[in-house]
Amino acid sequence: QRLMIELLDGVRPIGEVRLTTVAGSISTDDWLRILMDDDETLGGRVMTRELVRNHVTNTRRSAIANRIINGSTATIPTYWGIGTSAITPTASTTSLTGETTNRQVLSVTSVFATYYLRFATTYSAGSFGATVRGVALFTSSSGGDLWAIAGTNTAKSTSQSLVCDWRLEVRSAGACVG
Repeated sequence: QRLMIELLDGVRPIGEVRLTTVAGSISTDDWLRILMDDDETLGGRVMTRELVRNHVTNTRRSAIANRIINGSTATIPTYWGIGTSAITPTASTTSLTGETTNRQVLSVTSVFATYYLRFATTYSAGSFGATVRGVALFTSSSGGDLWAIAGTNTAKSTSQSLVCDWRLEVRSAGACVG
């Protein structure tokens, strides 16, 4: 048990969030093209892109490391939350300020490599219109554990779709920069 605690203190889950607004509705093929190519324009339909770093919460740091490194069956995020209030996320954050009531089920929950997880979903054109000021990954459609959080500033209208892509990885503390 002590060795596991020391191991977990030596790893650092980090990640990034990519939000892409697209004019109109998108097909499954369009969605996959955006996820596979960060520079995809969909023939000029991509309106905006935002890339931000996230904070993995203290309460879920070890669960992420265990899930990625050991392949444990620890509960993973299943919902993406949107907040419309400005936030300053930290590792000790436990809730998403200004969260809207429309948490979205994650469409992709994948382990791409030994130390890498990826979560993605899409909000359809008519789902909401607002400036997304914060996003978070949750284990439940209401309540649940908050795994990771990021401050954003992406405007989405009711005539735009929003593709949400969250990438998490675990690095050893010695290999981390910044």
